[in-house]
Amino acid sequence: MDADSAPMSTRKLPNELERVIFLDAAISRPANIPALILVAWRVKHWVEPLLYHIVCLSRIGAPMEGYPRFTIDVMLRAIQRKPASFFHDNVQHLCLNSGSTAQQAAILRACTGVKNLCIPNHSLEPHLDAIDAMAPCRLMFSHDLSVSFGDSIFRNITHLSVEDVGNARDEGNWAPDLHLIPNLTHFSFYLDNISRELGPPIAACPRLQCIVMHCYTNLEMMHVEEIEQAWLSNDIRFVMIRWDRHDFFGDWQRGAATGQDFWVLAEASIAVKRASDLHPRMPKFSILPFSVVNSQQGCAMAFSMYPIGLSGLTP
Repeated sequence: MDADSAPMSTRKLPNELERVIFLDAAISRPANIPALILVAWRVKHWVEPLLYHIVCLSRIGAPMEGYPRFTIDVMLRAIQRKPASFFHDNVQHLCLNSGSTAQQAAILRACTGVKNLCIPNHSLEPHLDAIDAMAPCRLMFSHDLSVSFGDSIFRNITHLSVEDVGNARDEGNWAPDLHLIPNLTHFSFYLDNISRELGPPIAACPRLQCIVMHCYTNLEMMHVEEIEQAWLSNDIRFVMIRWDRHDFFGDWQRGAATGQDFWVLAEASIAVKRASDLHPRMPKFSILPFSVVNSQQGCAMAFSMYPIGLSGLTP
């Protein structure tokens, strides 16, 4: 009997080829992994770890297309059922924007292998030991001024995003110890958090390559004089990105999944400025409207660059 006429029950692909097929299906659309797990125990063993590669626990927005929705309760039940090594080995990107302090602590203690941590709208202070054990390379958080940048949790940080600063206007220079982060190359913050005192601590960071300031609305753009008057206006590494606040978590997920996020956008702008012969006659920082274009090839970033002056935007 030839292979074409053999009953379906007797056909079997080589194990390694079968594994490649299921892994490819899981990677291309992680939202399908819960269904793939039900096929067979061996398939569950292959693909289940990929389900937890990117965990976004947020009350805001929907998961990126093709990715599963996680909830605090689902994550905590999984942590109770599985060995500690499972989450250490498999959770690489974690966004934690829901749950109580105790629930967050349980998740952070389990996911000790995370390299990209986003924990906005919550204080880091209750979780310093867990984050210290994690030693992430990328961190996005709300700075409530209770944690010093000299803390050991920042020792491996290369990309730091300060999502908000408590009482930043009153504090003035809220980052005097930023230079204590030994490996920092990328730093971002928000327009509401800028002050004239912020320039010197940024200038004191020896390895800093990219400085991004976010703004969300045209109203915020009216404060551009403050930026022009600040030290940052003369720094070629400085880029301002205008985007939709609702795309905050979408951008984080895209960055985790594809590597294409606002950092890539800013780096491209800086490269253009460095390479341009016109650069000395242009303002040294730029405003980039942020948009993400979905295509069959994946996510591509589209941006245009505008010089900016005291009178506002000029194409």
